[in-house]
Amino acid sequence: MSTNSKTEINQTVNENNNKITNINPNINIVKNTGNTIINPSLSNDNNGCTTEINQNINSDSIMKEGNESFIQKPKDFTEINPYAPRLALNLSAGTILLGKYLIENILNQGSGEANLYICSYRKKQYVAKIYRRSGAIKEKVIEALQTVNSPYVAKIYDTGLYEGSPFEIIPYYKYGSLEGRIFDYNTLENTIIPELNSGLHALHKKEIIHKDLKPANIMLCDNQKDIAIIDFGISSIREDGNTVVKTKTGMTPEYSASETFRNLFLEESDYYSLGITLYELFCGHTPYEGMDRDTIEQFVSVQKIPFPDNMPSRLKDLITGLTYNDITNRKDKHNPNRRWTYDEVKKWCNGESLALPGSDSVTAVDVPMQPYTFYRKKYYRIKDLAEAMALNWENGKKHLYRSTMSEFFKANNPDVANFCLDAEEEVSKDKNRADISFFKVLYQMAPDMKELIWKGSSFGTPEEYGKVIIDQAMKGYVTDLVDELFLYGVFSTYYSCVSPEKQSICNGIKAAEQKYLNAKENIEKFFAMTLVGRYLSKDNLFYNHNSIESFNDFILDIKYNNPTHLEEISNSLIYGNGVLNPYFESWLIILGKGRDVERWRNNLRG
Repeated sequence: MSTNSKTEINQTVNENNNKITNINPNINIVKNTGNTIINPSLSNDNNGCTTEINQNINSDSIMKEGNESFIQKPKDFTEINPYAPRLALNLSAGTILLGKYLIENILNQGSGEANLYICSYRKKQYVAKIYRRSGAIKEKVIEALQTVNSPYVAKIYDTGLYEGSPFEIIPYYKYGSLEGRIFDYNTLENTIIPELNSGLHALHKKEIIHKDLKPANIMLCDNQKDIAIIDFGISSIREDGNTVVKTKTGMTPEYSASETFRNLFLEESDYYSLGITLYELFCGHTPYEGMDRDTIEQFVSVQKIPFPDNMPSRLKDLITGLTYNDITNRKDKHNPNRRWTYDEVKKWCNGESLALPGSDSVTAVDVPMQPYTFYRKKYYRIKDLAEAMALNWENGKKHLYRSTMSEFFKANNPDVANFCLDAEEEVSKDKNRADISFFKVLYQMAPDMKELIWKGSSFGTPEEYGKVIIDQAMKGYVTDLVDELFLYGVFSTYYSCVSPEKQSICNGIKAAEQKYLNAKENIEKFFAMTLVGRYLSKDNLFYNHNSIESFNDFILDIKYNNPTHLEEISNSLIYGNGVLNPYFESWLIILGKGRDVERWRNNLRG
């Protein structure tokens, strides 16, 4: 029977002791007050409130058998946690690992999970990472990593044990990690983001979840341009097709998604870390700098990331998509209200426009709806329905002008219902507006449709078709199709639907369409075509110059170095009295020099 305030765990405790926690059998107990003793064979002459855990383990207990090393535990040894951190071995220069890797010098000996050493083999340098805990290297993770073939994921060349400490041999990146570095937007967009996306995708295809992506675990390659993901010490591998890993781990809170605080790790969790990493690489700090773990956990669960004013909007969109908190729809790849992963990042890198999860545009375009039956097929998303109707033009018009669409959307999406009702009313007054009003409804329904579709024919993306129009104008011919598109105002209608906030561009396109319709000579039509083509294709170059200043420098250089060529260029720019090359004039308009051009013409006439 135990006495007052005594905890007895699976052994006989001397009942003369008071307030004793005894977690070891066969220990001699003396009269101590408030002692916690967790180790056998300790000297029991301590007084006061002492906690003793695994003291005085004999360092000579490291044993060898063949090429294997292990720890021989002393008699009565009590092992509380075999994975607990312990001091890593200090290797001296000249030590050889696995019979071939020669230790040269220490690279890092911090308070982290391992010591790092530069080593060499066959005149090539590597890094030996000597871990501080015996269970640091997971065999299944290593096996999977060795099958990863990506230039953006560091290779693991070898693994082994040295005097009981696990180690791995990895590449030596002499320029270090991205930690503490700041990158401009172009470098992030064109190099770092696509390479990190590719590297994560390569890991995830092998069922590996990194779990600690951050700048310190991203290395700069020897070409000082490309990057490689490293450090898989806490990574996990998914088994039996599971997409969720439940585990406790040494994650870094500042880069961790809300679900990881509940010990759930997904592919999406790595992409959340990517979002925070990109924020830091642009700003120089994370949005949670200075917060403790509990505050971060509360913050990421309920709040959106605050962005600085100088961050480009596209980068804000990407980070917003990557750090979207709600993961309930993650398995529904057609649902836009989910955190972005590989596919979305790849589309972002390709310049595609994506609706942000949780945004109003998602609600209007891509949210699943009650099925709408069109041409013997059910459609569950507005965007899919709009594309189908655009390609089956005449049947689509029937659904619109027989009020089938407006009646359906009254219960499903009032905004779309109003678009349809407006079109019905417009056509009831002017039947000649049937095609353009239908076109307008389609792009109001789905403003992010990738292709420009008119009367069932697709002309590719606006960027692609803009280049076609410019090419036709430069070659000097006009087609019946172009006449029709300008007559109906297709281009200005398109822009008013997909980019209503860009009012100046909408007005510019509308003015160009009107100039085309009022043109008395083909040269005026060619100008209108090239101007619309520039707006659609986002072409702001002339002789590879995107500013008046750089073009002036170009002309002055020719003037002094090649006067004959200058005359040729001048003749190609000015066709006659007040008539400019359409491609040149449209470039000036795009750069905001339209009034200057008119003043030049008026001076010639005056």
